[in-house]
Amino acid sequence: RDLMRKFRGYEVKTEGTTFMVAFFTAWEALSWCLAVQEALVTVNWPEELVASTLAAPVVDDDGAALFCGMRVYMGMQVGMPKGKRAPTTGRMDYYGPSVNKSARVAHAANGGQVLITEDVLNDILKAQEGDFKIFQDDPFVIKDMGFHGLKGIARPTHIYEVLPRSLHERSDCFGKLHTLGLQDPPRDEDPPDEDEESEQQTVNLDEDGDETEPPNPPPPTPAKKKLEKKLRKQQHESQNADQKLEDEKKRGEGNVESGKLEDDAGHHQSYTIPPDDTILSPEPLPAVREDEPNTAASESNVDPAGSKSVVPVLRMGMATKENVNSQSTSPRSPMAQD
Repeated sequence: RDLMRKFRGYEVKTEGTTFMVAFFTAWEALSWCLAVQEALVTVNWPEELVASTLAAPVVDDDGAALFCGMRVYMGMQVGMPKGKRAPTTGRMDYYGPSVNKSARVAHAANGGQVLITEDVLNDILKAQEGDFKIFQDDPFVIKDMGFHGLKGIARPTHIYEVLPRSLHERSDCFGKLHTLGLQDPPRDEDPPDEDEESEQQTVNLDEDGDETEPPNPPPPTPAKKKLEKKLRKQQHESQNADQKLEDEKKRGEGNVESGKLEDDAGHHQSYTIPPDDTILSPEPLPAVREDEPNTAASESNVDPAGSKSVVPVLRMGMATKENVNSQSTSPRSPMAQD
C-alpha cells in the first residue's frame, strides 16, 4: 500500500486474499508490480514463514535472492471499465470485460509472477513514444508466453511475463500457466471478448479463480409481500370475472357496460358490469416496478489534463503450494492468507 501511493494506485477492494487495484496509466501499474516484487524479497519475514516450502528462500548462482517470503502473483489488463460507488464502503468499484480479463490473467500466473496482456504492452509502448522517460532505464525483462485460452474469454489472449531485471532468473522456476492451454492466434472472424462477457456484469471469483454463484437477492420487505399478495388476489378475481362474463356472452344475456374508476391514489382501473348490474372486481394494476437503488453518481479516473484515461485494472493474490512448484499443473488449492 505504501508503494501504491507512489504510483497513483487506487485500491478498489479486496476479495479473500486478493487485491483489485486501478491506476491512471498502464506503465504506472506495471511499475508498481515490479516494485512490489522487488520489495517482497527484502521484507523481514517471520522465521516460521520462511521455513515453509511455500515461502522458502531461493537464490541464483551468484547468491542473490530470487524468492524470499510470500510469493504474490499479479495480472493486468487495460481498458475503460464502468464505474460505480459501492454503497457499503463508499469507494469506487469497476466492472466490465477489462476487469474480468484482469482477474483471469492474474489467476493464470504462478506465485511471484507478473503477467500482462498484449493490450497492456501496446499501451505502454505508445506511452513511451510520447515520453521517452518512461522505463528509459529498461528495468524489466519481457517474455512472450504465447496465446492462451482463458475461462469465459471468447478469443485467445496473448500473454507476456514481465519481471524486474534483478529477478528475471526466477522465470526458470515457474511452471505452466494456469490457463486452458496454448491456442492458435485469434482470427479476424472470431467474436470479440465483449460478446462473451457483458459490460454490465462482473465475474465473481473464489480464491481458486473459479466462478462463484452470484449473491442471493435480499428477501422482500413486508410491504412488498403485502402488495404482491394483493395483486395476485386482484388478478385471480379478474380472471374469474372474465370467465363469468364470457359465459354470459355465450348465453346471449345482453350487452356489457364498461368504464374506468379512479381509486384514492389516483390510479385508474377498468371495470365491467354484466346485465344483472353486479359490479365485478376491477382488473389488476400493472406490476409495480421496484424502485431503483439510490446509488451515488458514478465517477471514473481522470488524468491530470482532465481527459478520460484508460484504467489498468490489476489483480493479485498469494501463492499456494501448487503454483510455487515449478512443475505443478494441478488445480490450485485456496491461497495462503497474508
